[in-house]
Amino acid sequence: MSQPTSNGMNPNSKIRVGVIRGGITPEYYMSLGAGSYILNHIPKDKYQPVDILITQDGTWHKQGIAIEPEQLKEHVDVIFNALYGENGKTQDFLDRLNIPYVGSDAFSSEMTTHQKKKKDRLKDIGLKTPNYFILQGLEKLINEDEQIEHIRRKAMEIFKKIPPPWVVKPVLGSASTFTYVVTTFSELIYLLNDLADRFDEIIVEEFIEGTEVVSGIMQGLRGEEDYVIPPFEIKKPGKILDYDTRFNRKHAISMLNKKLDEHKDAIKDIVTTLHKEFNLNGYSTSNLIISPTKGIYVIEVDSQPILGEGEILPTMMSEVGCPDHVWIDHLIQRSLKINE
Repeated sequence: MSQPTSNGMNPNSKIRVGVIRGGITPEYYMSLGAGSYILNHIPKDKYQPVDILITQDGTWHKQGIAIEPEQLKEHVDVIFNALYGENGKTQDFLDRLNIPYVGSDAFSSEMTTHQKKKKDRLKDIGLKTPNYFILQGLEKLINEDEQIEHIRRKAMEIFKKIPPPWVVKPVLGSASTFTYVVTTFSELIYLLNDLADRFDEIIVEEFIEGTEVVSGIMQGLRGEEDYVIPPFEIKKPGKILDYDTRFNRKHAISMLNKKLDEHKDAIKDIVTTLHKEFNLNGYSTSNLIISPTKGIYVIEVDSQPILGEGEILPTMMSEVGCPDHVWIDHLIQRSLKINE
């Protein structure tokens, strides 16, 4: 008779991999697609995929049947989390249930989704990040007139501190949701007023002109402790990789051209440093801007890269000869070994 392994699973049965998708953040539809992608590419000979859907009202479902979140441990052995725009709440919940999961823990996830905490950490470790200005306490404004006047004053402070164009987005978020570029003072005021109705904190960043590149880490792959995915250039129709560009697949990536080859070693060092200094686990991607006059700036650090057909990480892995099912299997196996 087969005995359970140290993690409680029967060695003769398939490992049940719960894929959490959906959620209550603005990235709901992005998450649905990412979860479907993972469910479709999990190796079925080794694993039993379990669809865990969280609808926009916060109700949890297992294979379409409503369940209480605390029942999750009865149905899965490990989790592949496809929720985006959170601040580590799901990882914290899984830790309390003692369910292993792919990717970084709650603290690291919060550090990479909270723009100010992320920028403070980047400065601490000596990496370049665009100058920024934070608008806080927007939910405390009493009425519309007070909000308009408050934002007009803050916009003037921004104008004096940071030259246009500006990148504007919520302090807490991911997947480029609600991220915009504005070029005039009037556009800035209009956008800040619009976002103030939805978010308590807004960050306004300096726009860095240059070539956007992406690289990443896949820990333990191909026998390397920190396998560095070669850098790729991101080609996009606008100035930034915003939600519309990502969701509607308007972007593409390509290997760096020869003019940028000189930056490869620096990019490798930066993404390795980011993965370690943010204490990331399993995998991560980092978006950088190579400015011809100012050097290399860190734009984003993703502890949980967006997945899906045509998305950046799967495309990069395909380009380096690693099929979807291989690296998904690798991440699942790694998360189980860590928790043995």
